[in-house]
Formats: sequence, structure tokens, C-alpha cells
Amino acid sequence: MENMGYKHHIPVVGPLLKHLTCDEEKKNWTETQSSFIICKQSKPKNSARAVTVQAGSKSVVVAQCEGADGKPAATIKWLASVGGNHSTTTTNGPDGTVTVRSEYRLVPTVADNGREVTCLVDQRTQDRPWTEVLKLSVECKQKKTNL
Repeated sequence: MENMGYKHHIPVVGPLLKHLTCDEEKKNWTETQSSFIICKQSKPKNSARAVTVQAGSKSVVVAQCEGADGKPAATIKWLASVGGNHSTTTTNGPDGTVTVRSEYRLVPTVADNGREVTCLVDQRTQDRPWTEVLKLSVECKQKKTNL
């Protein structure tokens, strides 16, 4: 069943096949009135990017990471040597998939330019976590000059 996108082993198929569905949350098989086995999983479409910012005194988004249209939902983690924090949101799709987005924020300084943060997207359909190393892009704040 692996080739069809299913990852659950059904020990007894026989006449029960038309009465089993997969409960994703409880990860077990239950009897229902359904005539199909429903437990489709989808690998997320992963992406990440650095956001060019100006050095300043306020916390801003410097990197974004996404695991789109996965089933079940992916989890996103950040590895960083720079101080900062992240926030994560999820959006449910009409087909049962979930898009997870995460933003890494910090108060950027010129010294942060070129430093690295790593996005890790983990989800059970992937053999290993997807990773993307991003170089931060922090520009000098332009000073106003009177001519």
C-alpha cells in the first residue's frame, strides 16, 4: 500500500476492508459505514527565504519558511546563532491538507548581515527533515542628509 500513498499496515483485510477507515488523529483503524480506506498522506511543498531588512531598533521578520499542502501538518523548527524568535501559523485546505508558515524575527544589526539561520521542516511522509540554510540580509540604515 506504500506506493499508493498509504503507510498503514492492515493485518486483516478480507471482508472488513469496506468497513475500515483511518483515524489520522488517533492513528488507528476504526469501523465506519465507509466503503473505502481513507488515510491518504501528502508530502508538503517546502520553501524558505531570507527577507532583506534594514538595521534598526525594532523586531522584524528576517526569514520565512513554509511547508505547504501537507497531510498531516508539518512542523517547522529554526536553528540560529543569532538572537530572535519565531511564530508559526497553520491554514487548513479544503482537501484536508495543511499549510504551515513560520517567520523568524529579530532586531537586526549590521553585524547580523550574512549570518545564518536554518529552517527545518519535518513531516512523516519525508525520509528526513527538509532543511534550508538562509543567509540574513541586513542593510545599513540610510542616514538623511541635507544638501
